[in-house]
Amino acid sequence: MDKPSFAIQLNELRPPAELDPLLRTIEEIGYRKVTLPDHLDGQAAPLAGVGYLAARTARVKAGTLVLNNELRHPGLLGREFATLAGLFPGRIDLGIGAGWKASDLATIGAGLGPARERIDRLAEALEILSAAAVGKRLDFEGRYYRISDLPMPAISAPFEITVGGGGARMLPLAAAYAGTVGINPRLTSENFTEETIAELTLPAHLAKIEVVKSAAAEHGRDPLLQVRTVLVRVGAGARAWLAEIATAFGVDLEEAMMMPPVLAGSVDELVDKVGRLHSEHGIGEWVLHEDQIESFAPVVASF
Repeated sequence: MDKPSFAIQLNELRPPAELDPLLRTIEEIGYRKVTLPDHLDGQAAPLAGVGYLAARTARVKAGTLVLNNELRHPGLLGREFATLAGLFPGRIDLGIGAGWKASDLATIGAGLGPARERIDRLAEALEILSAAAVGKRLDFEGRYYRISDLPMPAISAPFEITVGGGGARMLPLAAAYAGTVGINPRLTSENFTEETIAELTLPAHLAKIEVVKSAAAEHGRDPLLQVRTVLVRVGAGARAWLAEIATAFGVDLEEAMMMPPVLAGSVDELVDKVGRLHSEHGIGEWVLHEDQIESFAPVVASF
């Protein structure tokens, strides 16, 4: 991608009278994608939601960030997204991960298994979903999944696959299958820890980017690199705001300013930072949240 792009992660679905104007604003500003999360804590079900997002927009991609692979069979999930891709060609993005939130599994009476097993299952799921993404009939025999002659809906354009990761196994796996690879911190709990903060630094991101690029090259691939923002403030007072947060976490302000998931500063400062990370390190997409849609618009408009 010759310039950076931006996506919006919605907190949840809401009634059409509230959601439709928000989607129009997202599209008018120029965001590339709008996505929904996947947790079992009162949010609406994301698959139907993706269909609604796509139906009520004309240009942006609609997707998930990210589905928990532990909650659905990948063959049936691929069939759902192939159906969406047939209805909205070129505008559907399936974001998926190995799952990390124990409470999601507990809700349905299941446990969060070892990370090794969850990643092994995701690897099989991604092989299945990659075939479904281009409309291939599914036949698969693996350790965790078995599919016998499952047809896919006819599609004219594949759906996109996004996989985020932060660990030594997840990043190469994402690079092998995903069109978009999220460079994420490793999540072992729902709270930020010192280890999580260390993984937000620029050197940590650069090391992960090198892992992705190396693995992608082995497969002849060149995925889009994505960063999910964690702190965003545009305009006057942004530096002072970040300084207070950085101090609370024992982080030097200048180090915090360099973190790719931290976008705090004037419009010109943020355009410079995003542009440099894009041109020098290949980061192609930043994910923002719905309370930042309008405040970040001047940055989006600058690219």
